[in-house]
Amino acid sequence: MSNDLSFYCKAYVLKDLRRFSKWNEGLLLGQGPAVPTDDTVVFIHPDFRVTATVYAPEGESELPSRDWIEFCTNELQFVIPDELSRPVATEADQE
Repeated sequence: MSNDLSFYCKAYVLKDLRRFSKWNEGLLLGQGPAVPTDDTVVFIHPDFRVTATVYAPEGESELPSRDWIEFCTNELQFVIPDELSRPVATEADQE
């Protein structure tokens, strides 16, 4: 079974992420506006990394902290929709 969630992300305005007590603009991955504002739209991915575009982060970057994951889950209500979190059957699985 295959379940690649690299295509999934959820949009938020930066104002909401800035409520995190340890937020800093260095957590924002990728090329975004030179000076992001509270209204800048950013994207949280299944691994809880934040990007300026819908594209998943490339390469290695620092893994998010437990505090950040809890904030996203509890305060932002970030969850992967059930229909996406279930394993997807492929032809290879049926052989």
